Amino acid sequence: MSSTDLPWLIFGRKVRPYALWLSIATATSAWSLLTHRAVGAALDGLAGVVIGLVALAAVLVLWVGYLGRSDRLMRTGLLLATGSWTAVGAFLALEAAAPVSTILAFCWAGASAGAYLLEVVAEDGVYLPEEIRE
Repeated sequence: MSSTDLPWLIFGRKVRPYALWLSIATATSAWSLLTHRAVGAALDGLAGVVIGLVALAAVLVLWVGYLGRSDRLMRTGLLLATGSWTAVGAFLALEAAAPVSTILAFCWAGASAGAYLLEVVAEDGVYLPEEIRE
């Protein structure tokens, strides 16, 4: 069992708690962006729709990766989520209207980037090539 797994099972797979909660938070973000309910006026336009679609893609890739037992897709989902949360944080920071939401968006982005790094870097800090990881 890797350090990102728990002994409990969902759909016959060990629970990956960060990816689970990231997918729920990112799905909520995608919903708010795609239905124009997000914080910030700039996110109510085309930018919000594009970011919402990236967030939705992140959620789908995370779940397909989880259910399909593909670590590669899980890592891709982490990167997509990192991008969507970074974009949300950047737009909110430019508007300076919602400091708490801005900080939370950057927290999700940083945590997602960190989760990705945990997946691709060995214990000694060396990057693991793709063929070794799978």
